[in-house]
Amino acid sequence: MKARDEIMDQTLVKLRSIQTLKQYKAARKEIIELIRQIKVSAIDILKAFIENMVSMTPEEQQAEAAKFQDENFLISADVMQEVERLNNIPGAAEYAESFSLELEKIMKPQMEEFEQQMGKLMENLMGGIFGGITDAMDQVFSSGSEEPAAESETEFVYDEENPDMLYILYVFGLYSMKSLPDLEAGRDSIVENLEMEIDMHKSNLDNYFMPGTEVVWDADKRKISEIQKLIDRLVPELDSQLMRISNITGSAEDVGKIRDEMMSRLEPKINEFSELLSVKMKEWKKTGLL
Repeated sequence: MKARDEIMDQTLVKLRSIQTLKQYKAARKEIIELIRQIKVSAIDILKAFIENMVSMTPEEQQAEAAKFQDENFLISADVMQEVERLNNIPGAAEYAESFSLELEKIMKPQMEEFEQQMGKLMENLMGGIFGGITDAMDQVFSSGSEEPAAESETEFVYDEENPDMLYILYVFGLYSMKSLPDLEAGRDSIVENLEMEIDMHKSNLDNYFMPGTEVVWDADKRKISEIQKLIDRLVPELDSQLMRISNITGSAEDVGKIRDEMMSRLEPKINEFSELLSVKMKEWKKTGLL
């Protein structure tokens, strides 16, 4: 982390030293390289965490993973504030716009790698959760209980043809939950991973339809469609599944409290991202990209 802090401090010193458009233009290459180093250092920290997860407890994994969900993890708020200041230097608007597009194009490989590593992180976190569930089930079925084993229930199967189903909720185990203890045990993990998912999409929102990447624009359209479905269906599908659990267990009050706790964390993020996505959608449609 020391090296990352040093890079961040070096970047702040450089950005704060720039006061004119001329200085801004002259520092172009240096700014690009500093920001590249910041993003590479973030990726290195994420990779190191993923490699060391196996030696951590699930609680330690969740606690440590939380910092990667912070929207300021890739680049600190202080650096972004200085970049915004530079963009508002008198006469810098046109240059700032072209520089921003150039920077996005140059940083695309780092953003793609970060997204891939975040995907691995989520897979590892889910693997630990499902592994714990499997271990618990093994203990139950090997406990030698005198009571006869209940007839096994049909395993839930994800229906990709169902337009209402969200794969992310299937991965996080919500569709398979059939009891209040299931929901109580899994709610924090569901919320934390959904927060991570939303933050990841938010950080990638400016990386679609970048000039010079026309070859992947069709893939961008598919990704945007999937994101739109997630935002549109997330709360209704969460409510639907929580209602299902409530009806099965007859615990409407307890499930209602859990629902309120989950939404208090998720709704601000969903609303903020939905607003940003709406703005981007209008821009893309206006320029004929969608």
